[in-house]
Amino acid sequence: MSYSAAISNFFPFRLLAYAQVLECKRGMGDDVTKWYQPYVKVTDSATENPLLCDTHTDGGGWIVIQRRINGDEDFYRGWDDYRNGFGSIDGDFWIGNEFINTLTNENEYELRIDMKVDGKDEFAYSSNFSLTDEADSYRLKLGKVWGTVSAKGLEYQKDQQFTTFDVDHDTWPAGNCAEKFHGAWWYQACHHSNLNGAWNQTGPTGVAWISGGSWINPTFTEMKMRRVASLVLAE
Repeated sequence: MSYSAAISNFFPFRLLAYAQVLECKRGMGDDVTKWYQPYVKVTDSATENPLLCDTHTDGGGWIVIQRRINGDEDFYRGWDDYRNGFGSIDGDFWIGNEFINTLTNENEYELRIDMKVDGKDEFAYSSNFSLTDEADSYRLKLGKVWGTVSAKGLEYQKDQQFTTFDVDHDTWPAGNCAEKFHGAWWYQACHHSNLNGAWNQTGPTGVAWISGGSWINPTFTEMKMRRVASLVLAE
């Protein structure tokens, strides 16, 4: 899969000329010979979908797949919306399970989740991230999980199929976890994380992660994936 790239307008007030982005790859943020904007818009040449590349975090090269920054998008949505994606990369969005499946089954990817909790930056990381296809309901595949928050937030959801309020694949016999917790996620019975939950709500129904035995409710989340080998972007 090839990409065309364009410099974004996320940070218009700049004193130095930013480098043109030809690759969204690990290490670009550590290159002292070039200056990159923290976020760069790129376009998938196959689907013409806009993508967002994080050039700075942990060396950069991350494609953002979920972002919640201001609550401008309703995440309580059905199966088709989560399959195809929704929202705008200038605000809150979900890139689409079908797109994630396509990329992660072409190459090996890792997953990072950045969060802000009570003004503090937190993160979780997993190697070997992928989603299975729609026939298997976009089952979540993960490797080793670690970070500044409890790994249980992801580990409990590992190997689970995706569930929305209109398509139930969770293992909870009493009902639909997406309905109960106002979200859409890889629910088991039900969850230790709920990053697509209700905005501005506390506890497990909100944008939530269990850490240290209690619920934390991030006011910012960004899920992103990075190809283990270089991902080449063409102009």
